[in-house]
Amino acid sequence: MTLDFYELNPDRPLFASPRVRQAVNYAIDRQALVAVAGPYYGGVPTGHYLPPGMPGSLPDPVYPLGTPDLVKARALMHGLHATATMLTCNTSACIQTAQLIQSELRPIGIKVHIVSEPIDAMSIRMVDSNSWDLSWATWTYDFADPSDYISGLFDPALYGWSGGVGRLGLRWISAIKRAFTLTGEARLTNYGRLDDELALREAPLLAWATESARDFFSARIGCEVYQPIYGIDLGRLCTRK
Repeated sequence: MTLDFYELNPDRPLFASPRVRQAVNYAIDRQALVAVAGPYYGGVPTGHYLPPGMPGSLPDPVYPLGTPDLVKARALMHGLHATATMLTCNTSACIQTAQLIQSELRPIGIKVHIVSEPIDAMSIRMVDSNSWDLSWATWTYDFADPSDYISGLFDPALYGWSGGVGRLGLRWISAIKRAFTLTGEARLTNYGRLDDELALREAPLLAWATESARDFFSARIGCEVYQPIYGIDLGRLCTRK
């Protein structure tokens, strides 16, 4: 499962405040983003960081999945007006979702300037410069455990991140490290609670969808075996007699 999101840069003035990060999460229409992203990136709208079906994930939405809550978003903005630089890749899905977010943030006082580049150049700019406020990103899990999202994204020590996505404070990092040491239901419960609390209180990401896999086969192809992490097992495909 792949999580589609925009990273919100806390090292820049606009998104240094959790209140503004929460505001943009209330201001977007996730269902519309899924629709304009098309068949490749489009999937299931979400505001969570743990995808649906991941052990520990909770079903209740943390942010609107369809019609935005502009009243709440404007209240959180406290009358602030600002310009944001958005990095995104140069595929049609990236550009279309960027343009939709650009139009959706305008009513709450944020004017978005879109910088579209090939994904390698965009990724280098994200790491090497602090010239952006929000940037398109995805995260795909390697195994069916909630740590691969919450710890993998936010704990800088786990995968060698320079600061982890969102540059979370010591209290959050300590809670994430503690969850990583737990087992069984306690582990899942802790990661599920962290997912909810991070999204609602700290809001380091603008999560909008989990991608849906789509595979098309001719009538002659059989033996389709779906591996839940890596997709169709190409070595098992066969032709029907």
